[in-house]
Amino acid sequence: MKQSLLKSTLLFNLIVILTLIMPFNTMLAAPSTESPTVEQATTESSTTEALSTEVTSSEAASIEDPSTEQPATDTSLESISIMHTNDMHGRLKDDGDRSIGMAKLETIKKEQDPTFMFDGGDAFQGLPLSNFDKGESMARAMNAVGYDAMVVGNHTFDFGYEQAIKYKDLLNFPILSSNVYKDGQLSFTPSYKVTKNDINYSIIGVTTPETKTKTHPNNIQGVTFTEPLQAVRKQMEQLNSTTDVFVILAHLGVDESTPQAWRSTYLIDQLSQMEQFKDKPIILVDGHSHSLFEQGRQITDNAIHVQAGNHLGHYGLVLTDIEKTATGHNLKNTKMSTHGAESHLETAPSSNTQSIVDEAVANFEQETNEVMFYNKELLNGTREFVRTQETNLGNMIADSLYHYGKSAFSSPSDFAVTNGGGIRADLPADQDITLGDIITVLPFGNIIAQIDVPGSDVMAMFEHALSAELTTDEDGEQVLGANGAFLQVSDSIKVYYDINKPIGERVEEIRILNPETNNYELLDENRTYKVATNDFLAVGGDGYTMLGGEREEGPSMDKVFADYIKNNLDSIDSYYTTEKTRILPASMLPSLDPSTEEVTTEDISSEDVTTEEITTEKVTAEDMTTEEVTAEQSSEDTTTEEIATEQSSKDMTTENNSNKSVIEENQLSNEAENENEIHEHSTIQNNQDDITENKNVVYSDEDQELSDKSTSTDQQDESDNLLPATGQTPFNPLIPAVGFIILGAFSILFTRSKSSFFN
Repeated sequence: MKQSLLKSTLLFNLIVILTLIMPFNTMLAAPSTESPTVEQATTESSTTEALSTEVTSSEAASIEDPSTEQPATDTSLESISIMHTNDMHGRLKDDGDRSIGMAKLETIKKEQDPTFMFDGGDAFQGLPLSNFDKGESMARAMNAVGYDAMVVGNHTFDFGYEQAIKYKDLLNFPILSSNVYKDGQLSFTPSYKVTKNDINYSIIGVTTPETKTKTHPNNIQGVTFTEPLQAVRKQMEQLNSTTDVFVILAHLGVDESTPQAWRSTYLIDQLSQMEQFKDKPIILVDGHSHSLFEQGRQITDNAIHVQAGNHLGHYGLVLTDIEKTATGHNLKNTKMSTHGAESHLETAPSSNTQSIVDEAVANFEQETNEVMFYNKELLNGTREFVRTQETNLGNMIADSLYHYGKSAFSSPSDFAVTNGGGIRADLPADQDITLGDIITVLPFGNIIAQIDVPGSDVMAMFEHALSAELTTDEDGEQVLGANGAFLQVSDSIKVYYDINKPIGERVEEIRILNPETNNYELLDENRTYKVATNDFLAVGGDGYTMLGGEREEGPSMDKVFADYIKNNLDSIDSYYTTEKTRILPASMLPSLDPSTEEVTTEDISSEDVTTEEITTEKVTAEDMTTEEVTAEQSSEDTTTEEIATEQSSKDMTTENNSNKSVIEENQLSNEAENENEIHEHSTIQNNQDDITENKNVVYSDEDQELSDKSTSTDQQDESDNLLPATGQTPFNPLIPAVGFIILGAFSILFTRSKSSFFN
């Protein structure tokens, strides 16, 4: 029985010991297995993601497989062709390799026999031949050619709003715009639908909001232009359910000076990405920027963008197939091209349209065949020059305005300006120049005007003139981009600028001629100047919002220019130069004349310059040296004070943080004393944490800027610091060890005691 009892006791002790050892072993193993467990979970997570990706791929494959295995959906192809023009600007007549002319265009159209013929706007105004009857001969010629639709351009309003509306009655096809409103009502038909060979086409027009500054403001009083994208999208959404193909006639263009949201590139890019239109071909016929897309622009498989230059020097042709599928329609086998006047020199004009042209020419020549002078050299009015830099023709026109303004207005003009966009042609070399040629150069019928402009607004005016984005020329140099608002100026003003500076800060200096002293003087921003210009700019056209107010007016600009030529024939040779003398880079800025008394004409050395304004009195090098030493000493004193102040600030910060640390430690210590079950080790750990916290307080200002960047790192740090945490007792292996010893001793005593009892 003793042996049995001993065995039982030993077995009981063994069970108790094992019970205590098993948690102990588990706790000892936990730190070594916890990290692998986390890594294993991460690995499993990654594996799960990989599997998920594989499943997705498998699902994608399973979706594609049935369609691949099934017979292809029946499709059909319908071939169509589109002829298009834009910015013809009154080119009624054939002009050799420069312009096809309307009579030849009708012949070409009959030969091509396109599905559609469209125009991208600005057809009526331009050459004097068309301007003579406000574009009505051009409208009749377009009817004869056989257009299907056109869009309203900014120059559609050049003869006034009423004349623009009259074109709706003159034309036998729609003139469209979805974003032109007068007194809250649409001025033109926004769109129209047509069906050909079971394909439904919706044709939508949209006009540049730049019309607000690209025609005479008096011509569009009460007229507003809404945003192109919103206007076109609204029409497309209304027509979408019954439309197979969209054609957008857009007079928007791609000029760098045009706001991005008003460019055709932005419009077609946005529309082609909209999900609701992805199964509908979008064909955009463009105008306004006079751009020649020789082979068009393929935006997506289902969206194209075309424009055919200007002045009927080219026409465009689109050949494509419309594929009908179960889900919609697609463009297939698309070819875009442009064809120049030089390829149609032998094309016979259509007699039908030619009769319209001949009648217009006879009426016009009756009035304008007077020879003005024989021109020896080119007077440059080419678009890419007059919109980016001073030209000899621009100088000549501005001088004619200044010459008129010196005597014809109530007060003489101080200088004259005209916008480069208003100059529309060269005066060619080696030929007689007629009144008709003069009108060709200045075709808008603008009149001369004089306005009062404060000096500050003169500065703003030239900042606007020089505000075009930079572009790169053929030599790789940075130059101003084309801008119709670029100013050609008279010889009584000089403007110095730096294109490398930000827009709005490019004008370095402006000097204006004083006719009494014959010297150029600095612009006085507090003075009001008399400025001769055209009536378009005088009322704030081309974005010159700083101009306006009361004005004096005179005859048409072409008459002023013609009269100047007649009265100054001996001076014409002075314009046969390409040298720039008026709109100049800042590097050519000279010293002012001594009579202006702005600065002395003596060379001023670097030693003579002081921090004060330049005066006529000479400052010696010794004076300057003394001032510099004093300033330097003052700077050093200031620096010393700043350092002392900074050090004091740091000391105060350290003291405050130290006090704060002591207060927080005392508070935590008091809390610890009130908690009877807090372990001593936990208290020590809390104090360590408090010290760390106080250190963080000291550096918190320096680290604040990095806090956002380190969010993920901070989160990881928090995870790493979970064990041991404040207020938790970490595992101590001495506790179970001591327990084993006590338990063993107790077991032995208990066994002996029992043995004695039974004995």
